[in-house]
Amino acid sequence: MAKLDELTVQVEQLKALLAQHGIGQPLEPIQAKERPDYIPHGSEAHATFLGLVIMADDDEAYHLVEFTSTRTGAKYRLEDEMGAVRHYPGIDPEKAIMLVLQQKVNELEIPPTAPSDAPPMFTPASVYSA
Repeated sequence: MAKLDELTVQVEQLKALLAQHGIGQPLEPIQAKERPDYIPHGSEAHATFLGLVIMADDDEAYHLVEFTSTRTGAKYRLEDEMGAVRHYPGIDPEKAIMLVLQQKVNELEIPPTAPSDAPPMFTPASVYSA
């Protein structure tokens, strides 16, 4: 019985240590859109997360490449243009920047979709619930 008491004390100490670091059991599930780190798709926060700068008409900041979206007409540039060059070493930097810029604008403006032949989402059966 002494071993069980020793293990109980260790478990309580571990729980206290975890609580000191802010680790505890979640109280209730949170919907994805209610999480503090949720970023709506296509929003300005999403553009910032991707490293895109939405340009104003009077934007005079120095940059090599800008891209005007054919979908929305908005003008974009990259926050870190030279960082884009590392994705395509060995080609002209302006072309590399344009490729990365177009990819990021497409990611921002085209909402993700599931293919028609995708398997259904996993829904746990009662055997998996506690």
